[in-house]
Amino acid sequence: MSESLILSIFTPEKQLFDQLKIEKLSLLSVQGQMEILVNHVPLVGLLDTGIFSYQVFSKELEYGFISTGIFEISNNHVKILAKTLELAEEINLQRAILAQKKALEALEKTSLSTATLKKYELKLKRALLRQQLVK
Repeated sequence: MSESLILSIFTPEKQLFDQLKIEKLSLLSVQGQMEILVNHVPLVGLLDTGIFSYQVFSKELEYGFISTGIFEISNNHVKILAKTLELAEEINLQRAILAQKKALEALEKTSLSTATLKKYELKLKRALLRQQLVK
């Protein structure tokens, strides 16, 4: 059996990793937080907006932010297709703070449709998670 996981991550804009050998991966699925280790059972699922982490052997955990997507685990290969994804060092803190401010201002309006309300709640969640990740 394999002693490592192979991680491949893609977004519409970029290929973050293709065939990166890692020890473990943690991500947020719509069912909850998942820890993926070598020889994980095959699985396909939906990603929720949240923070993920991975560890290359004997190195510190690396962190990033995913905004929805899908994942597949099969034969120690984890494939992630994400709407957006940023590693911690790619996040612009000032931009995240500005996004939080704009989302809060929009949410203060009393005449928002349900769809618009949900849109700004998600924008606020993303801004707060990005800030949490940078700090």
